[in-house]
Amino acid sequence: MISEISPLRRVPKSLPHEKRVLVDSIRYSIEIAALAQDRLLKTVGDAIAQMRSNSVAKIPVAMFPTLYADAWTIVDSIHRLQMLLPNVPKLQKTTAFQRFKQCTHGFKALRNQVQHLNTDLKRLAHANTPVWGVLSWVTFVDQNTIEAYFALSGALAGGTTPPFTLPEKMSAPIDHVELGLEDASARLSEAMRTLPPIVAEVEKWLAPKEPVTDDNTYGHDELLCIRIGSTPPAEPPKSAE
Repeated sequence: MISEISPLRRVPKSLPHEKRVLVDSIRYSIEIAALAQDRLLKTVGDAIAQMRSNSVAKIPVAMFPTLYADAWTIVDSIHRLQMLLPNVPKLQKTTAFQRFKQCTHGFKALRNQVQHLNTDLKRLAHANTPVWGVLSWVTFVDQNTIEAYFALSGALAGGTTPPFTLPEKMSAPIDHVELGLEDASARLSEAMRTLPPIVAEVEKWLAPKEPVTDDNTYGHDELLCIRIGSTPPAEPPKSAE
């Protein structure tokens, strides 16, 4: 989603330090969301294959934490972008931002549902709802058939009847990925589709006015290593006979 030569990776040194921190925050939020989406779709694909090949229609229990970890990572990253993106000059006036705002409407409410679990346990138990929500998606079977899947988390899963609305269209083989908890929901697929135009708009803001060099841009993403310990002394060279 963000190329190796993107201005998001080669931030101009002329940019104020506060804006540089903003750029790094936006880039990592987008890349973490994209990584989580890739992993989530792979796990969803594996779950579909398991359900279709398994006579008892079950998936390994280890898949559930994987599904929810990546789904909630997307929710957290999108919510972070909701707070960060308004700080990009003139971005709020763009069609890309308005579309992002429209498609991420429910993310804040959903995220807030799990921020204070220690004080909400009684309320969630009374509501008889899965504590980490219901994760759903739709997939093609053939030209005339689709399947809707619902991952129900935890011990209260059996008491939940998930709502379902037949989608008007499919934009990908696995689409309409949605996470819901009580009356809050987040449309993950739609939200992720709004990010490439957002990247393009932020890149316009950062577009260099001069050729990019190591002297006029910041470096990024380095891994450092410090080795601590004793090193055996080198053996003296053998004398030639």
